[in-house]
Amino acid sequence: MSAEVQERPARRIAEAHVPRLGGAPDRDVPPAKRLAARLALSLPFVIVAALVVTSGRLMTATPNDTFALRASGIAWDRADPAWVAQLYPPITTVVAALVPGGELGMTVVGALVTGFLLHALIEGMRRRGAAVSTTILFTVALAANPLFAFAATENLPAFIGIGLFGLGFADLVRFTVHRDTQSGFRAGILLMLAALSDPSGIVYVVVATLAAPLLSSGRGTRVARGSSNTLVVLFPSLCAFGIVFLLDWVFLGTPTALFAGMVEWDPARLVIFSSIFATPLGWLWLASMGGTWVIALVTNRPGAVVLTAMLFAAEVVGYLFGLVPVTPPARST
Repeated sequence: MSAEVQERPARRIAEAHVPRLGGAPDRDVPPAKRLAARLALSLPFVIVAALVVTSGRLMTATPNDTFALRASGIAWDRADPAWVAQLYPPITTVVAALVPGGELGMTVVGALVTGFLLHALIEGMRRRGAAVSTTILFTVALAANPLFAFAATENLPAFIGIGLFGLGFADLVRFTVHRDTQSGFRAGILLMLAALSDPSGIVYVVVATLAAPLLSSGRGTRVARGSSNTLVVLFPSLCAFGIVFLLDWVFLGTPTALFAGMVEWDPARLVIFSSIFATPLGWLWLASMGGTWVIALVTNRPGAVVLTAMLFAAEVVGYLFGLVPVTPPARST
């Protein structure tokens, strides 16, 4: 057997672990400048949050208000399985409990988080070699979307969940398409954090799990590789929820205590959902999805249309079963 033939397996293994695109942020930028850039990107949303506060809109119920009220009622001197189930989603529940000011504090935190998410978007596009004009266009298009500002200032759990999903899905693409192993690990962790930040994150984990083999098969890879990609992405979430399920089963006698009162079918939700598209909020939702499809077709990425449709369908199912919260009606100031 020639030396070249013997060298092929080792070379293929090495190539499989070499990122095709830079996975790490630009380390040449000082941390102080990175933080300043994130705060600058957050500034418009902090102003929006201040306007929301001064207009008196926080005096009426918002998703943040409901969540802050729920977090304030949790007894923090317990550590039993029933308490763990009550704590879900733990990340944003702890944030709501620690941030002073209740709903006002959550509004400010959401405004600050936008800077980190937009900065991550800019860094990701820089790593992909996108033109400056394209990067600015995508960033402004996302930041100027009213749904983005609404979620950032009035629904912190859902905003953090969808933000972590976006970052995780970007890493998922780098992992499956460009064989960046580190991105695969980051994708699994980010998706787990999304599921631990908001119930809708469970929907995002399901979507990413279904998308992983589709992204792999699109590159002509084997079924085994697609299955392994799915396992890498799903493994952190399985571990996190599996431990809670096991504790509930051992101490409470049922593994579904975590979802008790959270997952439920209500026919009224179907009626509410059908009426959403007769409102400006529903039109914005459809416009955002339609704009995504147009961009996908213009950039010759038809697979993104399928993935977006999967996400839309998962959001609908999650809403109908209570995982995606109901958006409150318009309120008077």
